[in-house]
Amino acid sequence: METTSPKVRALAGILIYTPWTIYTLVFSGLAYFVREWRWLMLGISLPNLLVLPALWYIDESVHWLVVRGEYGHALRILKKAAKWNKAELPPDEDIIYQFKEHNAEVQKTQKAEAKQTWKEYGMNIFILFRTPKLRTISLVMHLNFFVYGMVFYGLAFSGGSFNMDLFSYIALMGALELPGQILIPPTVSRIGRKKVYVVSFLLAGIMLLSTAVIPK
Repeated sequence: METTSPKVRALAGILIYTPWTIYTLVFSGLAYFVREWRWLMLGISLPNLLVLPALWYIDESVHWLVVRGEYGHALRILKKAAKWNKAELPPDEDIIYQFKEHNAEVQKTQKAEAKQTWKEYGMNIFILFRTPKLRTISLVMHLNFFVYGMVFYGLAFSGGSFNMDLFSYIALMGALELPGQILIPPTVSRIGRKKVYVVSFLLAGIMLLSTAVIPK
């Protein structure tokens, strides 16, 4: 996310969940043929070993490198990101100077936080509710996270309420997410995230409420 262009950052944040959707489909099919849960867990865990070589190719966080004082490494990553995004960077000396300024500010903040009492830590929470706009954003984000989590939790454990076997139900859950994963990125690019999220949540709410009146 740190090395993506602001134009595609929202899309990257959405597409990062696509592997989970694909995994849900694969898992349901694998579970259908491998009924012993121990072998099933082994089968879905071992492929993760194939990801380990990626540790030598995935770049570190630029912010983390700057805080550690590894300015040269951080600069190389920024240059790579600039090349991908076809962007121009300031001179190396200016970037290194900004790194040092940022690092000094971080160190100053960390020292100030180390001296804070538990009471001061608690008071910092109320910063999220200091202004009407911050209160609205904080409450909406917390409510959104709660509703999103509970809906997925409820759907995952309500397979017995439908007239289908559990494997088909899990596969259906994954398949229903695919259209959203495919259609939402270009839609977000054209009309923005807010409208897409509002309409998506409204449609999802209507569909879920309709299950209460639809006969089995």
